[in-house]
Amino acid sequence: LAQGDIVVMIHCGSRGLGHQIGTEYLKQMAVSAARHGIRLPDRELACAPIASEVGQDYLGAMRAAINCALANRQILAHLLRKVFRRLLPKAELPLLYDVSHNTCKFEEHRGRRLYVHRKGATRALGPGHPDIPAALREAGQPVLIGGSMGTGSYVLAGTRESEARAFSSACHGA
Repeated sequence: LAQGDIVVMIHCGSRGLGHQIGTEYLKQMAVSAARHGIRLPDRELACAPIASEVGQDYLGAMRAAINCALANRQILAHLLRKVFRRLLPKAELPLLYDVSHNTCKFEEHRGRRLYVHRKGATRALGPGHPDIPAALREAGQPVLIGGSMGTGSYVLAGTRESEARAFSSACHGA
């Protein structure tokens, strides 16, 4: 990114599929948590053991929603490039960074391997983290915060403090 560049940010998810999955599994996991002796301080923190039937079903449904979101962004990027080619034939539109939010991934944090579900958040690893591509490692993982109609969007970077504060997570905006 450089001063004066025109940058296009596509903020697109699974078009309601992820929300529907969250709504349906929130109920199932609240029941499952109680069945597994898990006390929830807040209903919104509903969970289930990942090896349970509900845990595996939820993980599969989340992966389907993530695949849908990735496909949506690829289609939108393709259509955007077609428009730019027609209006500005010499314009180049390389993909700078693609990030998913509302994911559930197996990661290592504080010496433990665990699933981190970022509902309403995106990963924000700090500078030097080995999971960040080499070209971006020095600055920290890019964090894209898409605005909504009429509000600005932001490009940030994960910090060293993000691990201790929120399992290397940041809000994803809009």
